[in-house]
Amino acid sequence: MKGKVLVSSLFVFVVLLAPNIVMAQAQEAPGLCYWRGYATVSGSAAATTDTLHAYVNGSLSATGYVRSSTTGFYEAFVNMTQQDNISFKICGVSVNETTFNNSAACDNPAYETINLTMTKLANGAACTLACGCTGGYCCSGLCSSSACSSGDSDDGSGGGSSGGAADDDVTETPITDTVTVNEILSGISAIDLGMTGELSSDDVDVVAVGDEATATATVTVSVVDSADEAATTPEADAAVEEIREGVQAGRQIGVSVSLNVYKVTSKETGQSVYVSKIKLSFTAANEMKDVVLVEVIPKSVAADIDDVVFLGESPIILQSDPIVKWEFPSVAKGQTKDLSYSVKQQLTSIESTTLAVAGQIISSPPQTTCTAGERRCSGNELQQCSNDGLSWNTVQTCEHGCDSAALTCRVPPTATTDNTMMIISIFIIIVIALLASVVYMKSMKKQSVINRI
Repeated sequence: MKGKVLVSSLFVFVVLLAPNIVMAQAQEAPGLCYWRGYATVSGSAAATTDTLHAYVNGSLSATGYVRSSTTGFYEAFVNMTQQDNISFKICGVSVNETTFNNSAACDNPAYETINLTMTKLANGAACTLACGCTGGYCCSGLCSSSACSSGDSDDGSGGGSSGGAADDDVTETPITDTVTVNEILSGISAIDLGMTGELSSDDVDVVAVGDEATATATVTVSVVDSADEAATTPEADAAVEEIREGVQAGRQIGVSVSLNVYKVTSKETGQSVYVSKIKLSFTAANEMKDVVLVEVIPKSVAADIDDVVFLGESPIILQSDPIVKWEFPSVAKGQTKDLSYSVKQQLTSIESTTLAVAGQIISSPPQTTCTAGERRCSGNELQQCSNDGLSWNTVQTCEHGCDSAALTCRVPPTATTDNTMMIISIFIIIVIALLASVVYMKSMKKQSVINRI
């Protein structure tokens, strides 16, 4: 009896405790938490090249992104729980803020807004990234205002014209195609190379520096919000809102973005200049109408629209703090649109924001397999094509097979009767009748003769 009481008590205890255990486990399960706001570095808006890292309980968890170099707008998606401790670093330097509201950040689909401030390190301070140093260089773990020597290390993430790794470590591939060279030269002049007169492909040596960088630009609400922050003219605001409406209606377009960097050197003076080319490309999966592509170019890429050279199809200029737009009334299914521009500097990453939507996406009709009403034989089945031409429907299963010529079910053969005996009988009757007729005629002649006598 005591054992039963004990078991019952344990059962009740487990039943009462189980929901709390499940609740606790649910609370501890990590989820994606969303942080955003404005980042300031030594009193100025953070640049898109300033690296943002999020640490959960002291361990690196995610890398955030500064979307706008104009305002320093950033966002970061961090895998964590509401009970975890989170901290941020910009360019490897801790931000001044230490208090965060994790519950708001992890309350999907909400987010937590907090502005981050970071002060760059003085020369001689320990560093991990060059963009965290006042002098612009991080050599062998210490901030410096001088370029790193060949024996020192520089992370190359910001500051200075050295661009990071030593030139000997960068692959340079000669460019000999005249069309490509002339396209690159359209963004510079002879003066840039210490020369006079007209610049031609015969005057320079051109090499591709490093490997091509690629990315796929997919428009989201947060990306539109970032572009909205950069828009300062009515024309730019209207274009961004058009993009927003397209995203909300699910008509966004994925755009492939590539970056190639070239070094142009004068054969006469030996001076060099860098040109970076950004290419935007998309292929229509279906026929599309009223396609709009907006490109937000940060100041780290071009300080003014005059610093950008558009190659091929020219866009509509929405504002001089570069935001531009291309419009296409229609794009056929399978058609590819290639757009590109260049700037006179050495970029290390794709920093621009690309947004593209369609006013209307026309779905292709399903591929028909047959003509409506058409018939065919499939084995012993007589089939007919559906009214929409998409499928074959069985009209009848033919017991004696399907006639593919007549496109009907075969009729069973009619049972035949053996008429041999009937024919023989008729023949015998005819013969007997003939014999009887002959006998009768002879008998009549004989009787006639007797009567004459």
